[in-house]
Amino acid sequence: MSLEQDRERVLADIGKYGCHAIHVQADGALPAYTYSVGISRTCDAPDVAVFGLQHAPGHRLVHAYSLRVRRGERFSAGQMASGFLAGQDCALRPVHPGHCAAYFDWNSWLHDGRDFPMLQLVYPSMEGIWPWDAMASAWLQQNQPLLSEPA
Repeated sequence: MSLEQDRERVLADIGKYGCHAIHVQADGALPAYTYSVGISRTCDAPDVAVFGLQHAPGHRLVHAYSLRVRRGERFSAGQMASGFLAGQDCALRPVHPGHCAAYFDWNSWLHDGRDFPMLQLVYPSMEGIWPWDAMASAWLQQNQPLLSEPA
C-alpha cells in the first residue's frame, strides 16, 4: 500500500468507526503499543494509547475505550477506570505533548502537527503493582513507559 492509500484508509475508518487503531511492533528497547487516531476529532475526547501488549489485546483495549467514548462516557487524566480489564482498574494518564510526534505520528499527521489530546491507559501487574511503584519490575517499567513527563 502507498502512503496515500494508507491515509485514505485511516480517514475512511475514522468516518465509519470514529477512529482508526494503529499497532506498533516492539523494536529494541521500544515496547509494542497500540493507539487510536481520530477520537479527538469525532468525539471531542482524547485519543488513547496502551503500551506493552501485542496487537490483539492492545486493539481490544483501544476499541473498548473508543466504544465507551462514542456512547458518551468521558475520561480524564488521573482517572481510575474499571471495565477495561477483568478484575483490575486501569489508570488514565496524560501524554505530554513532547512525546506525541515520536510515538503518535498518525495523530500528528491528522492534526497537521498541532498538539492533540492523548491519554495513556496504564494497567497494573497481576499483583496490582503499577509501573510507577517502587516494587515494579523492570519488565513492567520498560513495557509501559510513562509519557506524562516531558520527553
